[in-house]
Amino acid sequence: MSELEDIDYILRKVDSNVLDIFVKIKEKLDARNWLEPLIKKYSEEEKIPWIERRKLLFREIIREISMGPSEVLKEVLINLFAEWIYAKKLLLGYLKISEKELEIYLDALKELHKKGFYPEDFVIWNPTHGALKRDMIRSFITSRKDEEAYIKAMDIGFYLNKILRNISPLILLILLLPSIDRKNKNLYISEGEVALKMFMIKDYWYSFIEKRALPDIEHWDFWINFINELKEENH
Repeated sequence: MSELEDIDYILRKVDSNVLDIFVKIKEKLDARNWLEPLIKKYSEEEKIPWIERRKLLFREIIREISMGPSEVLKEVLINLFAEWIYAKKLLLGYLKISEKELEIYLDALKELHKKGFYPEDFVIWNPTHGALKRDMIRSFITSRKDEEAYIKAMDIGFYLNKILRNISPLILLILLLPSIDRKNKNLYISEGEVALKMFMIKDYWYSFIEKRALPDIEHWDFWINFINELKEENH
C-alpha cells in the first residue's frame, strides 16, 4: 500500500469504531427521551433550532460518559486516540507541513472565499500538475504576492478532502475522550483543535472547487464555540 493508503486505512478504522460508540450512546439517550426539555420549550421537535439540539445532544453525551465511566470503554478510546495521533503524524508528514502551518493555509483558503476569487470555468485540481495548477491559480487571483501559499493550501485541501470522510475524530477528541479521561482533558481538546482545522481546510477547499461559495460557516462556528466553552470550564 502507498503511504496515503496506509493513512486512509487507519482513519477508516477510527471512523468505524468511533461512530459505533457514538450510535450506542445515542441509543441510550434516545431511550431516555433526551430531547424532551427542548420539545417542551418549542412545542414541536421540528421547531427546535439545530444549534440548541446539537448542543444538548453533546452535553448529554458528555454527561452520560462522565457519570458512569467504563474502564473498558476508556481503554478502547485511548487506543483510538493513539491511532488518530499516528495517522495525523503520517498525514502531516505526507503533506510536508506542521500543525502550526495549518492555520496559515486555512487562512489562505478563507481569503480566496472572502475576495470571491472563484474560478469561472470547470476546475479539476491535481497537486501533481505543477505548471497547470500555477496557471490556474493565476487565472483567479489578482496578485502574485501570496501565490505559493494559495497553491500549497489548495494542494493540502485536495488531500484532506480525499482522506477525511466524516467528523468522527472531532467526536472522539472533543466529546468522548475528555469526558472519560478528565485528567488529560486539555490534551484531547488541543488535539481536537488541530483536527478541526484539518476538517475546515477540507470543507473550504471543497466549497471553493465544487460549490464556488462559502462552506457552512455556522457549522464550524458551532464547533469553535463549543470547544471554547469546554476550555473555559477547565479554569
